[in-house]
Amino acid sequence: MADLVRESVSEYLARRHAVDRGELARRALALAGRYRSGCRDLAEDHDDSSRRGLRLVTLFVDTSALLAFLDADQPRHADTVEAWRQAIDDRDRLVTSNYVLVEVFALVQRRLGVDALRALAGDLLPLMEPLWVDQELHAAATTALFTAGYRSLSLVDCTSFELMRRRGITHALSLDADFARQGFRLRPS
Repeated sequence: MADLVRESVSEYLARRHAVDRGELARRALALAGRYRSGCRDLAEDHDDSSRRGLRLVTLFVDTSALLAFLDADQPRHADTVEAWRQAIDDRDRLVTSNYVLVEVFALVQRRLGVDALRALAGDLLPLMEPLWVDQELHAAATTALFTAGYRSLSLVDCTSFELMRRRGITHALSLDADFARQGFRLRPS
């Protein structure tokens, strides 16, 4: 799995500037709902968020938004597709972490299959900038995980929160209510 993630990110970096953003957006939006998992596990604990003004926004993209975008069986699929479309239309800066990439690669492969994984890597990831977790960030996230001490919070979540705080990112493209509990604004609302 690590080799697949590394290969996809390397391919992404090589192709990132080879195709214009409009073509990338068209290809990414064409993926919406192409796959079905049969799971309906993203329906709980989704908080509202407020809409922002016209300033450039950096959105942190979480695993839940990537899964709901690809999987037409998710109850918030249509809302998530619309949030993606709005972010692309508004030319928001989309970022994620290498930890989210590892998590989403594993989940997409298991739930939706290798074809969906290839589509994710080839058509959706080029719209995002991967932010790399270093040793210091990992240690801070691990401390936060143990300090929080509740079962549903993951190391990937804690890493995302810490990364967002350090980078001044206030908005997340996510269906995970833990982001709102941490003070971040969620899309879709």
